[in-house]
Amino acid sequence: MEASTSPDAFAPSVAAKAPETVDGQGPIARDRKPEELVEGNSERDEGYLRRKERSSEAEAFEEEAGNHIVVVVLEIGTSEIRIGFSGDKTPRHRLPAFLSRLVEAGPQPEDLHSPLSLAKTFVGEDAFTAATRAAEEDGCAVGVVAAHPHHPWAVSRESYDNLFVVIDAALERLLEERPQGTEASAREKDDAVGESRDKATSSLPTAEMPWALLAVVPVICDQRLASCLLRWALETRREIFGAVKLIADARMAAYHHLLLLPEDQRSAEKGLLVVDAGETAIRVVPVGGQALTPGTHALQQTEVAGSLLTSLVLLHQEKRGEGTRGTRRGMTWREATQYKEQCCFVSGLVRQPSTDTFLFPEIFFTPQLLRNANLSPIVNSTSQASLTQVILDAFGKGTVCERALWLSRICLVGGTAKLANFATRIRLLVSDDPQLAAFCGASAFGRVAVLDEEAWITREEYEDSAAIPALGRRALRHANLG
Repeated sequence: MEASTSPDAFAPSVAAKAPETVDGQGPIARDRKPEELVEGNSERDEGYLRRKERSSEAEAFEEEAGNHIVVVVLEIGTSEIRIGFSGDKTPRHRLPAFLSRLVEAGPQPEDLHSPLSLAKTFVGEDAFTAATRAAEEDGCAVGVVAAHPHHPWAVSRESYDNLFVVIDAALERLLEERPQGTEASAREKDDAVGESRDKATSSLPTAEMPWALLAVVPVICDQRLASCLLRWALETRREIFGAVKLIADARMAAYHHLLLLPEDQRSAEKGLLVVDAGETAIRVVPVGGQALTPGTHALQQTEVAGSLLTSLVLLHQEKRGEGTRGTRRGMTWREATQYKEQCCFVSGLVRQPSTDTFLFPEIFFTPQLLRNANLSPIVNSTSQASLTQVILDAFGKGTVCERALWLSRICLVGGTAKLANFATRIRLLVSDDPQLAAFCGASAFGRVAVLDEEAWITREEYEDSAAIPALGRRALRHANLG
């Protein structure tokens, strides 16, 4: 009969195999005094604590260095420019991406018989105000144009010049709004995040400590826009910025969405399906992995978006005779947008867009209604898919395992998503302001982004490079990966 064995029977005899040493590690240690043993253990503990302290100091140094770098967050939308500092809960300035140019009489020198004419540019809300004042006081029509070349009201589909006029104005307002000294507004005094960000923004950028620009761009971004951003920040505004990083809006929207979830559901590996209901298109793209990488191979989109609703409002107004001679002044694009945001809502009822203006958002789910609205010059309604179809198409691009996770992790963002009942119609829960989801995500991500030096294009790299487009391509790669 075999004897039962215990786990200790397989344990090696340490005392028999270990050589005698004099450092307190072998059998000789048994002959040492207790005071010597305690002293040896204390020395080892102190060494471990010193190594741990040095590691903590290194981590703290990196974090402190990141806190001292002022990161400006710039979100470039088709109809609005948003700008602020990393750590801001909301943008400090939001400028509609529109501008108007008026010719005004300048000061008249004594040696001239006719006054000088000076062209003045107005941006944002001031563009619409100046155009309205010119029409009412001087009786002259002044056009307001969109700054972004992808906007329906843009005068050029190729040039980004007008867009950077608005971006430059947004930066100027940010510089003027800079907190003075250690004083903070009453709102910021109650906000710990606001207090910490004021420490970083209490002084203007210098040659030794320039600001860093974190620019939020579309997932599918025009390379010319990337090159223009680098040229504007590192050449035109070189006294302000020392480094630039581009980041995809879908990644930042997903980052913000994950922060709103319970801690046990924040895993980026599970992925999300980002539905961006924007101004010129509705895009659906999966985002996943530790880096929240967009799956551009599965990207789906439709042109039935926010700007189309505004065009419908303006078209409906013209059909009613409003804006013609003898009636009240017609709506501007800004007024039509405000009407859309305040009055339009999503309903499950089928209505004709030409008769029930407030039900225009129904075209997102039933694009066939566009055929009755005579909008062929604006959008090709015969080839546009519904929002639900676009989501299903992107959903079908994933694997079986990915689909199971995406079904409960759909992130709805974009200004159009703010329309009443929009999220209810597709049964999704969204943040309080989905229009600012990408900005809020970038604001929170800014402190982490500064630690990855490889993802930034520095001023020195820009000045030493002879191929700016190559830097633009590198910036776009990091926008979706880094």
